[in-house]
Amino acid sequence: MKQNMFMKGVSNNLLIFESGLQLSREYWLKDFIDLGYNLFLAQPWPITWEHPYITKYLKIQFNPWTPEEQTKLLKFISENKIHGIICLNEGTVPFASDIIEALGLPRFSGENIRNLRNKKLMRQKLFNSGILQPQFIYVDDITTFERNTIKYPAVVKPAEMMASLGVKLVNSDDELAKAITAAQNVDFNGENLRNHYGFDKGVLIESYLKGKELSIETFVQNGKVIDFFITQKFKCAEPYFDEIGHLANPQISNSQFVAIREFINLLHKNLSILNAITHTEVKIDGDQVGLIEIGCRPGGDLIPLIHKYSASVSFAEVAAKINMGIQVDHNWLPIEQRKEVAVFFPHDGAAFTTTRSELEAQLVDTQIYQFIFNKNKEPINDGLATSRKGQVVFSHFHSTEDILNKLVFMSGGI
Repeated sequence: MKQNMFMKGVSNNLLIFESGLQLSREYWLKDFIDLGYNLFLAQPWPITWEHPYITKYLKIQFNPWTPEEQTKLLKFISENKIHGIICLNEGTVPFASDIIEALGLPRFSGENIRNLRNKKLMRQKLFNSGILQPQFIYVDDITTFERNTIKYPAVVKPAEMMASLGVKLVNSDDELAKAITAAQNVDFNGENLRNHYGFDKGVLIESYLKGKELSIETFVQNGKVIDFFITQKFKCAEPYFDEIGHLANPQISNSQFVAIREFINLLHKNLSILNAITHTEVKIDGDQVGLIEIGCRPGGDLIPLIHKYSASVSFAEVAAKINMGIQVDHNWLPIEQRKEVAVFFPHDGAAFTTTRSELEAQLVDTQIYQFIFNKNKEPINDGLATSRKGQVVFSHFHSTEDILNKLVFMSGGI
């Protein structure tokens, strides 16, 4: 029965092009297996937690991304009759794009894939597009700028980092100088992702967009937007932008929904996105939608999982079909039937510690889909304000947003 979804002559073998952290990625692998796919894994570090899901593993290297590395990977794909590549991590998008194009699989974009990875190129590509986005200045080791041209508050962010790391709100020249230095050098604890992916060390100084922050997961196939899923972001107190919670299917007005739909269609058209699940971050102020950034991969932070519970949608099934060139069936709930589902990330900050009892007291009478606590005891990263210690996915028949707001407020967020 599971095999009915596969095209004649096309295997059900998928390559996971880097897996990521177990807490945030294991559900993807489980869903692919449940759908009947055979999974293969290629990544620079050893296979660990992925073992139960993976048929065969290949160690590869991204930096330098040599012809020899690409040939080795293409041989692995050919020998194992792989017909789709799943890219879940932001940093691997350009490398996956090269392999996808070499294989003749459905392309991510009709133009330079770095427009969807490097924030400077993204901003430049969208000049005169009709897309509202922040004004910006790009800074690297050889560029200079006049400080009197900066209007505060401003946002400093790395051009090619992930997960809000190194993103900071600044209100003075002194704060700006420190934030630029930090953004040029920040990395995840115990990792060297800058060298791992060959990240650009450039930094953007951007004007601050006002409004409620949302993210939008968009299904695109053959250049057409099939559907999208809206999530409200909850974050730590400024000046940092750590994500501490997300709400699937938040309440928005009809006019805001129309504005988001028009924005998403215009954005994907201007960036020539052809086949992908994309993750777009925006600010919405009234009916005005402004772009923070877009990634050519699904959202992290369990966002696809909360939409699975909200809309009965399988992101794994859609991702596989898009990347294998199989027509996606619109078999999930329409927006008016989707429910609110939330994820909250218990965490510690410099001035507080979240306890299990405080957390459980707020979750009385909720439907708990996942409750993990005290799994992470890492020190707070210099580029963030918080250190996560678990994740809770939940829903309430009428108070999901209120409960999430209480959890966020309890831990000093906004």
